[in-house]
Amino acid sequence: MKISKSEKTLMIVLLTFIVVGGYYKFINVNESQKINVLRTEKKMYDDKLQDIKLKISMSNKREKDIKILNSKVQDETSSIYPVIQQDRLIIELDALLKKSNVEGNFSFSTANVADAGNKTTNNGTTDTSNDTSKNAKALKTLQTIVDQYNNLGIYVADDKKDIKGSTQYAQVSLAFKGSYDNILVLIKNIENYNKKIIISNLALNESDTGELSGTANLEFYSIPKFNGMDTDYFKWNYNNPYGKQNPFASDGTVTKSNAVSTTIEDANKVKENINDFVMSVRSVSSDLPAIMLGSYNDKERKTYIYGDENSTQTVEIVFVEVGGKFYYKYKIGNNSYPQKYNGNGTEFTPTNKDISAIIFSNKRIANTDNVGVNVSVVNKTSRVVNIYVSNDDSNKPRVSVKGEGSAVNIKNQ
Repeated sequence: MKISKSEKTLMIVLLTFIVVGGYYKFINVNESQKINVLRTEKKMYDDKLQDIKLKISMSNKREKDIKILNSKVQDETSSIYPVIQQDRLIIELDALLKKSNVEGNFSFSTANVADAGNKTTNNGTTDTSNDTSKNAKALKTLQTIVDQYNNLGIYVADDKKDIKGSTQYAQVSLAFKGSYDNILVLIKNIENYNKKIIISNLALNESDTGELSGTANLEFYSIPKFNGMDTDYFKWNYNNPYGKQNPFASDGTVTKSNAVSTTIEDANKVKENINDFVMSVRSVSSDLPAIMLGSYNDKERKTYIYGDENSTQTVEIVFVEVGGKFYYKYKIGNNSYPQKYNGNGTEFTPTNKDISAIIFSNKRIANTDNVGVNVSVVNKTSRVVNIYVSNDDSNKPRVSVKGEGSAVNIKNQ
């Protein structure tokens, strides 16, 4: 049978429609469905990825906030005993007497935990409502703070027992004898001791020999610390030759125990006090915040500010002179000292002729260690400001300092 040209054309068109239709129905639709499934899966995994990134970001921020908060908590509580141990207090008091060249003896009239003599409520907190002693209010205040984190299961422990959720109090009756000047030295040494000792009562009498004798009541408070704080206090080895065989004897020697401190100077083993301000810059993986800045020799770390980003942060330090008086202020990001950053700042007296600050740096521990500081030092005084940079990374320095205003000298050590 002969097929005309038009019939051939119609057959070709028909076959084309059949092929295209078949492809669309049997191949393209299936592929489109697979593509849609893949698109849905891609969106789901994209959402999961964004959620993971958000969680990582939040986790990093929490870790940074926790590290800085822990440092601030330790700063605020460093002068308070973590636990009352009579044997340690005896040696510490004996060392203070020896250091002041004052003779004395003492006895513990009370040594009770905060809830001694009080009722415990159903939720485990301390009820001091019926305690009429003068220390009840202070103990209750401390215990309220402890209760807030005790429920979180945060506690410390010594080598013998767990200490959880209870403040402690002890009172020592001290009888002493010595010269007027030495007794003043004793009082000053007690006031400046690295742990808080309260002199609640003091009575003095003159003796026939010209020396003074007297009595004093000393009060000690303790508060449980977060895990990891004051750890050295619990590592005291009783077999070591601390103190003397008889702490009440007039002879013998006293070995000073190591005091726990987290000042920048102690962390960097600085011995000489030649600076007015101090900063440290270290890896973000350190137990301490990556950046710490404060007044030199600030044992209570009241002037400290912190930063803990794995990046280069901007730091500003300003010195101002008004009417012959000197003022300072500084900030790391939004964290500043004083908190009210407007104005001249906080008054201080320079230690030497020049104003000086030292920045302790540390070598980078890995290629991912990006901690650094761009420090701007603004000098609005008649004095020269010397900035010492110590132990910076020679290949990739962490510290960059620029001066503004009057003379700012930058010296690498």
